[in-house]
Amino acid sequence: MKSTFLFAVIVVTILVGGCAKKGSVPVGAAPALDLSPLFDNGAVLQRGQPLPVWGQDKPGQVVTVSLNAMSASATANEEGYWIVRLPSMKAGGPYDMTVRGSSVRVFRNVMVGEVWICSGQSNMEWPLENTWRPVAQATELLDERLRLFKVQRIGSTTPKGKVRGYWSPATIREMQRFSAVALHFGKQIAETQDVAVGLIQCAWGGSRAETWIPAEVVSANNETRSYVERLEKELSVSENKRLRKKYEQQFRDALRNSFEHGSKNTGTDGGWHKAQYDDSEWQPMDMPARWESHGVEFDGKAWLRRTIHLPEDWEGVPVSVSLGMVDDHDETWFNGLKIGETDISSPAAHLARRMYEAPGAVVKAGRNTISIRVTDFYAAGGLHGPDHLFYLARLDGKGQPIDLTGEWRFRKERQMLLERPSFPSAPEFERQAVIMPGAAWNGMIEPLIPYGIRGVLWYHGEAHVSEPVRYRTLLRMIMETWRERWGNGDFPFLIVQIAPFGHFANPFRAHSAEFRESQEFVAASLPHAEVIVITDAGNCHDIHPADKRTVGERLASAARDTVYGDVTDWRPPRPNDIRFGEGAAVVEYRNSEGGLDTPSLFPNGFLIAGNDRIFYPARMEVFGDNVIVVSHPEVPRPVALRYNWSDCPSYNIFNAAGIPAAPFRTDDWDRNVTMVEVDPLAGEQVP
Repeated sequence: MKSTFLFAVIVVTILVGGCAKKGSVPVGAAPALDLSPLFDNGAVLQRGQPLPVWGQDKPGQVVTVSLNAMSASATANEEGYWIVRLPSMKAGGPYDMTVRGSSVRVFRNVMVGEVWICSGQSNMEWPLENTWRPVAQATELLDERLRLFKVQRIGSTTPKGKVRGYWSPATIREMQRFSAVALHFGKQIAETQDVAVGLIQCAWGGSRAETWIPAEVVSANNETRSYVERLEKELSVSENKRLRKKYEQQFRDALRNSFEHGSKNTGTDGGWHKAQYDDSEWQPMDMPARWESHGVEFDGKAWLRRTIHLPEDWEGVPVSVSLGMVDDHDETWFNGLKIGETDISSPAAHLARRMYEAPGAVVKAGRNTISIRVTDFYAAGGLHGPDHLFYLARLDGKGQPIDLTGEWRFRKERQMLLERPSFPSAPEFERQAVIMPGAAWNGMIEPLIPYGIRGVLWYHGEAHVSEPVRYRTLLRMIMETWRERWGNGDFPFLIVQIAPFGHFANPFRAHSAEFRESQEFVAASLPHAEVIVITDAGNCHDIHPADKRTVGERLASAARDTVYGDVTDWRPPRPNDIRFGEGAAVVEYRNSEGGLDTPSLFPNGFLIAGNDRIFYPARMEVFGDNVIVVSHPEVPRPVALRYNWSDCPSYNIFNAAGIPAAPFRTDDWDRNVTMVEVDPLAGEQVP
């Protein structure tokens, strides 16, 4: 983990920092062909839909994309932006995808299959490594058909042209830090549909719904405008832009002061960046790795060098240098020419993928050298990321990429002072991306559009649990806006009910119950939306329950049934009809084939009330497969019934498939009702 001051570095750029905009180019390179990181080695493209591919190049440049004998062309506009749409394809691969413009990019091992966005708050973001037996789970989840793309958490006040992230195979190491819910979902889809599955994790713990909606949409709605107005008063955008600039300068000063004053740049002064420099005495070090894993405990500036030998036909050919991620900042040279750098102006610099271009004039047959000056100002330093992000490739697309993993040479240059200066805190506005309208939309969702997707898994809501009615408006806005902006029809939204949590000493608290009701209400009002009930997969003491397998597999069952046409038992028992009579209420359930299982009859989760609005824990009798009779001696003429109506429902009725019955209520009374805790068997009030 990085320290507090590093956290400030990460968040300083989350609202206005440096993702590339349309028409931008890598640092140190001439304007050239560039694509969204969504298009890369190992990518998964959505089957059964036209396939959009986009990027940047020189204005007026014709760009042609080819994949599996299909091709399409477009001309870059005056800003350098272009987009093509390949014809719809069946599942298949691996393919090479070739993009020809001012240069040529070849992306290998590209699959056509199923792509799902996995979004929401921390329970969607929750990584596999924080669940039960994570390594054992990862071993069970291993599947070469799974591909992962983790969108970095970046908020912005303006739409970004590029998303931050990379495709990775689902190795045990990569899965440990990926959404556990998404992984269990993807594994089931890959196995049952026998296709490649691309999972795009796009979640942010603690985020409010407003941040996932364009700010102008939030502002235009009468119900949500007040929230925007309040934030604008509290957190002035213009003032915080000024504070950000001030912060950047303060941080640069602090970083500079963390080294001895007057110390020279020993590396470049000594020619460490030049191809002919002799690094044979430097420490060998395998990369990618943090240098701490090689026994080097060091914060400061250090160099990594790698010598490669290129064949004759590479002479004079421009190349792409892909270096994964560098912790924290870097300057990079190829044969003595500086080809790029990433510093504080880049959001979350230690997570930013480094891909630079070296012009043909410096590419030689035979010996070539890559030199990286790394600045690590806290904790681990070095190169990191999956092996497939480390390669050298020709920009004309010919030949095979050259692997850059393996032995590099390492040498320290300057160590940070033991007593570091204090680093400034990020401006308040920039620490609040999780609540700012449009921030996550601009930085994380808009840059994904119009990538082909099958649908969305949505696990979100704890930040709004106290405002369930307002959340109806927000959730509807998210679903409608995403569908409209994607322009891909009413794609599926599979919504997870928030997990049971809190107030376990008082089972009648109902904030979360009302929130679950709102989730159900919105899903029922929009097409191709379903709600997953997980009242059996929570933890009253932990808002992040460890059981993510149940959630992911239940989502997969819902997708198989509603999207892929399989017949699965995932729907929870729900009341089909409720009748009130003298002394009892009769509930007739649907989705109860094979009978209802009631492992805990008393208490059983039912509350019953008369016109006095006093609710009592009810007695329950089961008749046949789908009828439950509910009563209480103190309620001779019942008019209202509730089931599992609490923050942390701990009583469950299951159908034969093991799916818990959905919480519900028949009344629309507010919270000013009376709850009497009575043991139905003893007939005595519980203190």
